[in-house]
Amino acid sequence: MRLLSSVAVAALSFSSACLAASWGFEDATLTVSGKGAGVGGGVKEKLTPNSPLTSYAVTLPAADTLKIVLTATEGKTGKRPHQAFLTLQEPTTGLEESFPFSLKDNGKGKVEVTQKDLPYQLLTSTKPLKASLVLASFGSSTPYASHAFDLALELDSTAPPAAPPASERYASKSEIHHIFKAEPSSPPKIISLFFTLCVLATLPVLFGAWALLGANVDHLGKAFGAAPVAHGLFMVSVLAMEGVFFMYYTSWNLFQMLPVAAVVGTVAYVSGSRALTEVQDRRLAGERILRATYAMQHNVPSLSDKSLLKDKAYVNGQWVGAKSGKTFEVHDPASGKLIGTMPEMDKEDTEAAIKAAADALPGFKKLTGRERSRMLRKWYQLMMENAEDIAKLITWENGKPMADAKGEVNYAANFFEWFSEEAPRVYGATIPASIAGNRVYTTKEPVGVCGLITPWNFPAAMLTRKAGAALAAGCTVVAKSPGETPFTAAALAELAHRAGIPPGVVNIVTALKNTPDVGSTITSSNTVKKVSFTGSTGVGKLLMKQSSDTLKKLSFELGGNAPFIVFDDADLDVAVNGAIASKFRSSGQTCVCANRLYIQKGIYDDFAKAFTEKVKSFKVGSGYDEGVTHGPLIHDRAVSKVEAHVQDAVKQGGKVLVGGEKMPNLGSNYFQPTVIRDMTEKMNLAHEETFGPQANDAEVGLAGYFFSKDVQRCFRVAEALEVGMVGINTGLISDPAAPFGGVKWSGFGREGSKYGIDEYMTVKTVTLGGMGQPLQDS
Repeated sequence: MRLLSSVAVAALSFSSACLAASWGFEDATLTVSGKGAGVGGGVKEKLTPNSPLTSYAVTLPAADTLKIVLTATEGKTGKRPHQAFLTLQEPTTGLEESFPFSLKDNGKGKVEVTQKDLPYQLLTSTKPLKASLVLASFGSSTPYASHAFDLALELDSTAPPAAPPASERYASKSEIHHIFKAEPSSPPKIISLFFTLCVLATLPVLFGAWALLGANVDHLGKAFGAAPVAHGLFMVSVLAMEGVFFMYYTSWNLFQMLPVAAVVGTVAYVSGSRALTEVQDRRLAGERILRATYAMQHNVPSLSDKSLLKDKAYVNGQWVGAKSGKTFEVHDPASGKLIGTMPEMDKEDTEAAIKAAADALPGFKKLTGRERSRMLRKWYQLMMENAEDIAKLITWENGKPMADAKGEVNYAANFFEWFSEEAPRVYGATIPASIAGNRVYTTKEPVGVCGLITPWNFPAAMLTRKAGAALAAGCTVVAKSPGETPFTAAALAELAHRAGIPPGVVNIVTALKNTPDVGSTITSSNTVKKVSFTGSTGVGKLLMKQSSDTLKKLSFELGGNAPFIVFDDADLDVAVNGAIASKFRSSGQTCVCANRLYIQKGIYDDFAKAFTEKVKSFKVGSGYDEGVTHGPLIHDRAVSKVEAHVQDAVKQGGKVLVGGEKMPNLGSNYFQPTVIRDMTEKMNLAHEETFGPQANDAEVGLAGYFFSKDVQRCFRVAEALEVGMVGINTGLISDPAAPFGGVKWSGFGREGSKYGIDEYMTVKTVTLGGMGQPLQDS
């Protein structure tokens, strides 16, 4: 089966290259060619074992659709499979996206990148992207001898495609047709023979695809296994279609075709049957390993208060659409089904929201702290009264289980409660002057209009943590809700309206494709005096650059790669439970998740065994199903990144103790909770933040955890860790009363706690002179 599949892939690759006839390639040469306006072509660079990195510039013109296809067509990789990475980087911001693909023993591989796979910062870049190709070798002294790669940028745009050189293409479609069908003369025998193999070798590939489908969809798998005659019926139908296709392109008749079809059909039937059995066995083994009950149904419960489901943005106390009339779709990550649409707002819409916030600022900041406190307290009470509905919305658009969603609603509401208590307690200071007769005191004032940009992983809590502090300080806000999860923010805006918060004080703008435009409008506005952002380090750097022209007050909570350390003297059960809580909360999609577990040698094996047993008890499925502990990842890009990290770890010696695979029987966004032992510092997992169910040597420093009973060690390690937050003998550190934030590339500023409100205030110093006079004239 594997041999025939390899032949089929090779043959089909050859056929596709001939029919496209748009470019050529040579050994050890990277050939970059493109179709469409603005795409440079013909760039060739030599690949050798001493220079594995090849870079080139790619300009992405305005186009309705974009497709990048990278195919490794020739090469030698030694005796083991290897990995290649196609990376696209935006040169100004440094933002990049990598797309891994495996090179098989024959040196072949393929990766396809479409428009939906690319972040909007890359798609909207005004400068040529830096594209790089990295060939990685694991455990082989000869990474590769040579490779020929074919990179095609296929664009649908209004500009006519550039014609390739005549030397690299056939003159016309009829000329291509003439090669494979004898008109008027018979084709050369070698071409007929080769094309015969191309056509017939596709049979086991098609059968294997059918077997894979049957093995991954329960009802098809059972039907296929219970009725073996279905194998034969399927093969007869495929052979008939292939026979018609083959005879059309050759001069063979039916009697010449039948013997060949019989031989190939028999081989395909046997190999396909073996493939089906193997795939079914793997599926059953995977279920035994994980011991998880997979929820196949996904029934979304209705809201008790249906008015909380809004499909508009909230600006100046009104529910509005985008001025352009455009909308974007929001999909359920569990099922892929459409939830609804939201306005695709742009610069003009964002400016209107900023103006509304500016107009509301003078009146709102004059309110006393006690008056603002009552508003926040009412908002908190409404959140708790509608907690069930808000949790349903979070699960619907984010995918996390209902238990996690309910926990987030409670956590999010607590920020309104906390800052409602902080609002009346904003104190200044009286300072002894160094000049006789002067009196010095300070007051705290709201900074002004604030721009809030929040992520999708906590669609409620990230908004309340920022907005609660801003309103307590007397600021008005323009909040950009995440494009993946906008309905939760809209529901919170509805509750703000019911709480009596004045129009213009809270404004929610929505966008997906136009997210960069909305962000740049907020950061470049001279009216906006403060920006608070939670998200990736790369985007944080971009927003900081954009804010520099107007010198805004900033607070950024950025990426993390938290270490989790367990010493020999730690309580094993406490440490395992802490690791489970820290790593696997929200399917590992939190910025303070433990990403790197360092276990001291004396307790390593016991910890690995106990930790794995806990993970095996997880139940993965729809967040609405009873007993589900983990839902889907947010989108297929997240799944691809987790899968790439797991594969990288395994190729470098890591051992998967549980999980490590996608879960297509549940949906495209599901990945098994995974435990890998024997990790090393060279693996990607040790250096890159992995949003998935999976010490100081890192550029980021958000959170760190360690477990020990030695009090002196606890102090030493806590002081040595270069992070903003430390958890000692606990895996949960988030609390409205505790300051939240990081150091290094994890950002600056603090949210929550008594320090959170200070991020939205400025200190004003008042000096009174001539105060040293006597009480009365003598």
